[in-house]
Amino acid sequence: MTNTLQIKDFIVNLSLDGAYGGKIENNTWENLWRSGRHELSANEHRYNDWVAYKNNPDGWGTTYTGQFVADGVIVTGGELKRDADGTVISDTRTFAPNTTPVIYQNWAGSSRGYYRTQSMRIQNRSYLKLREVTVTYRFPKQLLAKLKVVENALVSLIGRNLLYFTKADYIDLDQFTGQETVLQTPSQRSYGINLNVSF
Repeated sequence: MTNTLQIKDFIVNLSLDGAYGGKIENNTWENLWRSGRHELSANEHRYNDWVAYKNNPDGWGTTYTGQFVADGVIVTGGELKRDADGTVISDTRTFAPNTTPVIYQNWAGSSRGYYRTQSMRIQNRSYLKLREVTVTYRFPKQLLAKLKVVENALVSLIGRNLLYFTKADYIDLDQFTGQETVLQTPSQRSYGINLNVSF
């Protein structure tokens, strides 16, 4: 959507772009967690693991199993029975809260860890972007007439990708049309000046 506003010799052009609704699989978010570079992965659990590693001459070796206990349950007894089609025949399993400590980065980066949680990885793909703003000044004809050489002159200040609103993390949704993201070079904010002179 483009809007143009003119006030005397000033012309302002605003270009807005966006999309509403839909979901996208945010692989950038996933890779940040898997590599330990997501800002939320820098927490007390990783710090505790680092202290344990630092204070153990053998590193983590085989003696250190971590201190982080993830939410979840463990099966304490019973049995799940299914037929050949996978339909549950009976389920007598009993459960108890998980008490097994693990190394936090192993949990966050594993194929069954936090970064693979579908509710976190699948994100809203709605966004709104102020794609471009141009402010142009048209020099008055009376002023140019004194120069006797220049018929028209305009100078423009241009800004691109100035504002971006979305609930998706760390990605520029404008670059993706499919169902998932790949690593990308994000759209960069830029500024420029343009001078248009006709003789």
